[in-house]
Amino acid sequence: MELYEEILLHEILQYISQKEQNRHWPENLSPEEKIGVLLEEALDNKISYQQVIRSTSYRALRQIRELVYNPDLTDYECVEEILHVFENLGSTANGRHYLY
Repeated sequence: MELYEEILLHEILQYISQKEQNRHWPENLSPEEKIGVLLEEALDNKISYQQVIRSTSYRALRQIRELVYNPDLTDYECVEEILHVFENLGSTANGRHYLY
């Protein structure tokens, strides 16, 4: 999956999670139907997905720059922290790194 797809999926799932917690659902609605409603709302949202990617990408680049310029981190620690930035975006770092 491309990074922009991972970012979008992560943002949509966060949106769905937040909206689901604040909603009172009819008792006869299945979990699949709830997800469908929330996904449709997320896709109909007026927010530009290009804007989401740009904003998220800019924040990530800023975080990475702060890590690179942090003299208190070893090279190894810096790389580990950069991988955490990717994971927080919803990227799996291509399976090379996992949070424990």
